[in-house]
Amino acid sequence: MLIPTDHDFIKTIEGFYFCVVGYQHPEDRIISYLKYIPWESGKWRNGETFLKRVLRHYSASEVLRSFKHFEGNFQHYVFKDPINNIIFTAVPEKFISNYYKPQDAVYNITHSDSLDALQEKAFDFIVSLSKKANVPIEDFGITGSILLDIHNPSFSDIDLTIHGHKSAFKIQKIVKKEMDLLDSPLKRIPKQEKDQWVQRKISQYKLSKEQVELILMRKWNFGYYDDVKFSIHPIRKESEIKEKYGMKKFEDKGFIEARARIKEDTESIYLPCKYVLEDVDIVKGKEIQDLRELVSFEGFYCFVAKKGELVQIKGKLEKVSGDNKSYHRVVIGSFKAKEQDYILPILNS
Repeated sequence: MLIPTDHDFIKTIEGFYFCVVGYQHPEDRIISYLKYIPWESGKWRNGETFLKRVLRHYSASEVLRSFKHFEGNFQHYVFKDPINNIIFTAVPEKFISNYYKPQDAVYNITHSDSLDALQEKAFDFIVSLSKKANVPIEDFGITGSILLDIHNPSFSDIDLTIHGHKSAFKIQKIVKKEMDLLDSPLKRIPKQEKDQWVQRKISQYKLSKEQVELILMRKWNFGYYDDVKFSIHPIRKESEIKEKYGMKKFEDKGFIEARARIKEDTESIYLPCKYVLEDVDIVKGKEIQDLRELVSFEGFYCFVAKKGELVQIKGKLEKVSGDNKSYHRVVIGSFKAKEQDYILPILNS
């Protein structure tokens, strides 16, 4: 039985490509966002079909903008989710034409004797990381345009996935180390690109320059490998997926601002990322005693807070119910927040 995991891809019968979000999906459809659509002047190509990218990256505002593509005959891709209490995009199983797993792309590349320049670079990158971090090749995947075989070696990126908790932390450690070495092929984004990235995030999230630069400093999962742009996405193995869709229900309780200490950060590498909280102080909003969890569906806030740090939080408050228990969590990256929510470390605390 197919178990959808984050960063898998789906091709629909209309030729739309969706990227899978997270690990909890209804039985009859897969929660995902629209990534590529057929377009005569598109830069990507699948045989004789040209494609354009709808979303460059996953964010609440980008997903909302993609809804315009589902007007008219494609409303079956808009899903009113009764469990998460949101409207999102999802692909019903009966509309799936092809399904793509990132680890299959690595298998295909390692068993091919006819690779283009970008595929060769991706293969070299994986082999290098595998050796340096002592992680098996089988724990790597390739997502994005290379997975779909619509890439263009002249401009496409290398988007890797790393599967399994232990392997992900090994890769995180080695990438951070390599990026600090002058003679390493792994480089952080150059100053001009960094400045542009910072300005875009300031505009998008309404944060200060100092706040955005702190978040960027903690990002380890994108940069350049031998002058080719790369990203790395930690993915849970199927054996590590403990919760299924419908096991918990989420109820909107308005907005909240709080300060809290990060009790545990080991799940902040995934999307959605999760932080366990303690020492919670409600600054604004409903006074509650059981605020235990901070979850971000906004990839911008993955990796940004560390265990033991104090953080400032603004987001949607949700009551979580399941197994005859309940508690509260704060959600970052909801449509309702309109990117005015945040997780910000309070340094020197």
